[in-house]
Amino acid sequence: MLTLDSDPVLNPVNLGAELLNFMAKIDYSEFEAESLYIMAEERFHLSYDVFAYTLDWLFLVGAIDMDGQGFICYAP
Repeated sequence: MLTLDSDPVLNPVNLGAELLNFMAKIDYSEFEAESLYIMAEERFHLSYDVFAYTLDWLFLVGAIDMDGQGFICYAP
């Protein structure tokens, strides 16, 4: 996932940390993927593919989960 020539800002680990920080600062417990993408795109100018890889990474490490309605939330 991380290579020597990869962009240190646009890698899933860094972006995942930024998304988790954003989620921690907001009072909501559930987030739509679209609202998280808009925040990330405005700040980092990333593609939706990179954003999706970041969500995959956060899900795989157990940091986020998706509820029955499709909202993203912190994993219990």
